Amino acid sequence: MKILDIRIREREDSRGAPTIVVFVTTKGGAGEASIPSGKSTGMREAKTLAPKDAVNAGAQIAAALAGHDFSNNRALDKTLIALDGTPLKKNLGGNVMLGVSLAFARVRAAAEGKALWEILRAEYFPDLAATPIPRIFANLVNGGVHAKSNLSLQEYLVVAKPYLSVSDVIAGLKKLYAILGKMLAEKFPSASVGIGDEGGYVADFRDDREPLEILTKLLRVSHSDDSWFLGLDAAASTFFKNGSYRLGNETLTAAELATRYASYAKTVPLLKTIEDPFAEDSLDDFAAFQKAHPELRLIGDDLTVSNAAAITAATARGAIKGVIVKPNQAGTVTETCDAITAATAHGLDVIVSHRSGETPDPFLVHFAKAGNVYGVKIGAPIAHRLPRYEELVRIYDTC
Repeated sequence: MKILDIRIREREDSRGAPTIVVFVTTKGGAGEASIPSGKSTGMREAKTLAPKDAVNAGAQIAAALAGHDFSNNRALDKTLIALDGTPLKKNLGGNVMLGVSLAFARVRAAAEGKALWEILRAEYFPDLAATPIPRIFANLVNGGVHAKSNLSLQEYLVVAKPYLSVSDVIAGLKKLYAILGKMLAEKFPSASVGIGDEGGYVADFRDDREPLEILTKLLRVSHSDDSWFLGLDAAASTFFKNGSYRLGNETLTAAELATRYASYAKTVPLLKTIEDPFAEDSLDDFAAFQKAHPELRLIGDDLTVSNAAAITAATARGAIKGVIVKPNQAGTVTETCDAITAATAHGLDVIVSHRSGETPDPFLVHFAKAGNVYGVKIGAPIAHRLPRYEELVRIYDTC
């Protein structure tokens, strides 16, 4: 499929921050992709260019690729990676490259009369057939850099096990979200309860343990079994300073922080997963904690940055049991799918994830379905997060 033109324009993400939309025109049609942006970012993930720089990078890509014919996404992405020439995509930007790559995939899908996930599966996961419904990781309480509150830990997640349909799961999550809002309004002065970057509630809790206790009560009231459980995204790099961790008003060593997590798990039995419990370059601490607490599933995000090699290295150390995959962390469709393949090959739970600054583009749900992943992480079921919930219903309940 021959590239004719590539254009980029600026738009706002769900936080009101600037991000980009990428338009790719080919001889076979046109496609677009709207790229999210993250606030809590790993130091080894693909670089995000500001919109002005992204426009210039898009023009550079357009000049280099105009007239070139690509039969699939891997061929296009290989060319983009070579054109950039840096490990972290510092020249062309991971957001720009992903936009071009994803928009091109959409052109291919439209030309063949297929859904985006079908194109992705055919190219990258051809041996998959069944499509299990993924668990939904819903961020119901926001903290850390995603909220103005006293919580150091970034996300408190309810993890929903699929029923017969996605619609049932989402209805249950919306009910939980509404009940939680009433619980918090009764517990805190109404003016002090807000909404964070990812749609979760924000309040000044007693400490970082209290939201887990409240969510446990919420699930015990609503669900008699343990089919739904709790997860944490500590995003520990955000509160790691000068060799120690600042949790609330306390300064903790890695060993002391590990003891704190263990106490959370002991007193909150529904807590099953912890994402990024230590700083992103603390592989030894991940491995030691996972070995000592096999009942918990550590999830890599900043540690692994949707990179197949990093995922393989972390798995070799026994440091994680699951991995977050964010397409704009990787920077191209191919590298995103290769990360899913690597994680799956190592027996890890794969969780395809949104970013804190989202757009209405629900493309991550298509990556989830294409790769038959374990879970999707898409925020609370309100406002800017709803397009991904709606896309889950559309492609799992109706396809």
